[in-house]
Amino acid sequence: MQIDDKHFNELLELNSKLSKKHSFLSDFDTIEFVKKSKVLFVNRGLPGSGKSTLAREIIEIYGKENTVLCEGDDFFTNEYGVYKYQRDKVNECNLFTQNRVRSACNLGKTCVIADDTHLTYSDIEPYIQIAKEFNYILVLIEPRSSHKFDVDKLFTMCKHNVSKATIKKKLDDFQLIFPRYYAWFLNEIDSKYLCNLARETFEKCVNLSQNLSNDFIVLKKSLDPRALFEFRNELQLHCTSKFIGQNIDSNKDSRDYCFNLEVNENIGKVFSLELSGFSISDRTLVGDVRLKKNSTLWNNDLDQEEKMEVLDQTDLTSLKQDVFECLNNADRAHFTLGLEPGLKAYKSGIDLVRVKLLKKLFKYKKFECDDFYLFYLGNCFSYVKLKKPIKLWAIFSGVY
Repeated sequence: MQIDDKHFNELLELNSKLSKKHSFLSDFDTIEFVKKSKVLFVNRGLPGSGKSTLAREIIEIYGKENTVLCEGDDFFTNEYGVYKYQRDKVNECNLFTQNRVRSACNLGKTCVIADDTHLTYSDIEPYIQIAKEFNYILVLIEPRSSHKFDVDKLFTMCKHNVSKATIKKKLDDFQLIFPRYYAWFLNEIDSKYLCNLARETFEKCVNLSQNLSNDFIVLKKSLDPRALFEFRNELQLHCTSKFIGQNIDSNKDSRDYCFNLEVNENIGKVFSLELSGFSISDRTLVGDVRLKKNSTLWNNDLDQEEKMEVLDQTDLTSLKQDVFECLNNADRAHFTLGLEPGLKAYKSGIDLVRVKLLKKLFKYKKFECDDFYLFYLGNCFSYVKLKKPIKLWAIFSGVY
């Protein structure tokens, strides 16, 4: 999205209020999380805005042995350290940087930085694909300098003698880039652990409850969680905080969220989530997430259409929509663990809310084992309440 005058003024106001230090440079829990994970920082900004300074700070925090800096500037710098920009070789430069990022990710480096102007979505798109291919959490970052959109100041600060006219042209081309949705992301180790735990728990549940076992045999002809469900995000689970879509200007709520100070302040920050249990249906296996301090970032409750879907084709059909008043804030917060083949991912949140409503409003059969309580609700619907909730660390970012 190109920056018009209204967006530009909003950006200036937002930037003036942001902390000058990003959380991944100053917050202990975030730094510890990144050191144990695989994170791809895509660093963007105009010449002279402070990208190189930000990249150096990341290297200083995470160490040269764990961090790989992939700069577009290196392509135009000769063996004597002399920088000479060549407009006709921009595409070659982009490929050069992308290949370096790919190589670093292939080696499994903890922290990889793709450092360039990245003016448009098409400039960052290759890194989105690389992050998916090598299972890196992508965090899109920008310097928080007060002059990041001031052409005169950028010209003064730029170390490569880029002309004012060129900087002005780049500012005109600079796009707002927002995620399709914001979320808290688990690292690979915790994602694998949680999927394994979900499968083990499911197997214990069908052994614990003959009713549940019979339901799955009759409806699905299997009790094997790997046969019943696809674990699509097994290497990188996430809990969605807000779905944005393609065009923020078509939805005021999405627009307000994207420009929210707290949302932007916390990009790249780690939060503590709590897994309190699982919901089970014939088509989904879902991790129930309890939000704590980060609940203010939550903006993903059910809309009217989704509420109708929750009530459809269950014992809830005869009830009125005011039944949703018995739910708590962020009762939909979840990790999508297992999905019936071909099922859309958002259905997991629908099923979690269904199970919670069924448990609150109807009778159930309760079972107990060492680790959890099982509430059997009929027709495969069940809720597992862990006796000891599991604390998980997750980094706040977006899917682009």
